[in-house]
Amino acid sequence: MRTLPGSSLNAYTQALSANIDAVSVWAGEPLSDDILNVLTHFLLTKSSNHTRMAYARDLLEFLKFAENSGWLCRQITQVSEKQVLLWKEHLSHKHTRFDDSRRRVVNSSVARKLCTLASFFDFALKRKLIHESPMQHIVRPKVRRMSHATVLSDDELRQVLQCSRERLELVAQSGGQSQKDHAKALQRARLEWCMLALLFTVGIRVSELCQLKLCDLSFEGDLLRLHLLAKGGVPHSPLVHPETARILMEYVRSERSGVQPDAPLFPASRVTSGTLAELHIHRSTVFRIVKEAAKRAGITRPFSPHGCRATLATQLHLNAVPVVEIQRLLNHSQVTTTQLYLHRVDETLEAAALQLPWVQNNRLSPKSRA
Repeated sequence: MRTLPGSSLNAYTQALSANIDAVSVWAGEPLSDDILNVLTHFLLTKSSNHTRMAYARDLLEFLKFAENSGWLCRQITQVSEKQVLLWKEHLSHKHTRFDDSRRRVVNSSVARKLCTLASFFDFALKRKLIHESPMQHIVRPKVRRMSHATVLSDDELRQVLQCSRERLELVAQSGGQSQKDHAKALQRARLEWCMLALLFTVGIRVSELCQLKLCDLSFEGDLLRLHLLAKGGVPHSPLVHPETARILMEYVRSERSGVQPDAPLFPASRVTSGTLAELHIHRSTVFRIVKEAAKRAGITRPFSPHGCRATLATQLHLNAVPVVEIQRLLNHSQVTTTQLYLHRVDETLEAAALQLPWVQNNRLSPKSRA
């Protein structure tokens, strides 16, 4: 059988970090018990590149841990239950959190990583590469499912949007810069304002936002619709609020006028072989833009693009929009996923009902007789 390139974990990781397609050569031979070959076949069963990379990160972390612990797992049959138990213990220490009463709780990351490992070994078991899964007797931590994304209040949301809009207006009116520097600053301000409008009103995922092309925008009468390839490769075509559509089309006219329809809506320029090539913006750039916008608005809590999505769901829920409509907008396959975003909202409302000022101190109870 042909030897895998380098036959090393580092070589595989480097190829994977470049592009998932770059490691397809590792799956070019019939499925064997070589653990990296099995890993590639397993990853290629996933339709979404984002999902593949997430699974790969977890599995490569386990293999790296095993290697650093003195176990060189070249074949999948060499992975033992003991290694998995030690990794679980390592993860539990790494991801330790404490609740409000200082009780130790296990982060959901531990459960997710163990679930990834279990799926990997189930894949090998079904293909008769192993006789028993090392995960068979491993107890995974139970995690209460709810979204931990930071949700902005109505005032905080308004403040973030107001600061971004005012920043754009200030940059547009500013002078004292060279024409080139002013153009770059204006482009960044327009990009931020347009992205925030989309994230907070459409609930678009970061992966969907990054992959948007100009041809993904279409009008139906006066209404703008986005054509997305959502999680799992499922088409999703949400309508855009007219105000957001106006902001988006202003951005297109200012920054993307005259480019090809299949060009990125939000580009990242990169010099390749001496020529300037337009690539899709990277997800890390979107995270940085959102984080900086929240910080300028005085938000001290950690905030990410996923928080924009959770904030939208919360605002719609508080305005009595049915959960199924929120589910449709966010493109969740199960309504239970949407409810994870709303769980803390309902808890807050229930807690507020227990603190009605006019029923404190038994003021609703009949007065006792003297």
